[in-house]
Amino acid sequence: MIKKFKNSCGIPRKDMPQIHKSNTVSFCCWLQREFNVTSRFVSCRIFKIKPTQSEYNTEKVQSKMDEGLENIKKPLVVSGEGYLLDGHHTYKAIMNIYQNERVDVIRIDTPIKQLIEYAKKYEHSYTKDINDELL
Repeated sequence: MIKKFKNSCGIPRKDMPQIHKSNTVSFCCWLQREFNVTSRFVSCRIFKIKPTQSEYNTEKVQSKMDEGLENIKKPLVVSGEGYLLDGHHTYKAIMNIYQNERVDVIRIDTPIKQLIEYAKKYEHSYTKDINDELL
């Protein structure tokens, strides 16, 4: 079942760039080198992060919840103002388990709209539809 995030930026998943966790550090280095955009690792409460993507797949969220909190936590990539670039299903799963959870975050010092445009230019980014099919 597909549901809508409340208070998101309203961008459909198919238009959101995805970056595999194995490329996250490389992406941050590329942003610094190509656009002089800095990033830093921080920790914050999950409820302080805001979704960018408009919808999520409840089956994928449940699957992540079934894995357990410790198995799904990964650094989430957020913009300077706290909007999520990638990891919306992980975000929703953690929110469902424990809204006050501390999570590791890579905060990239640029607004979300600019960050999305940069991410689309990154050679290792890709897009998927809401059912996880590559586009």
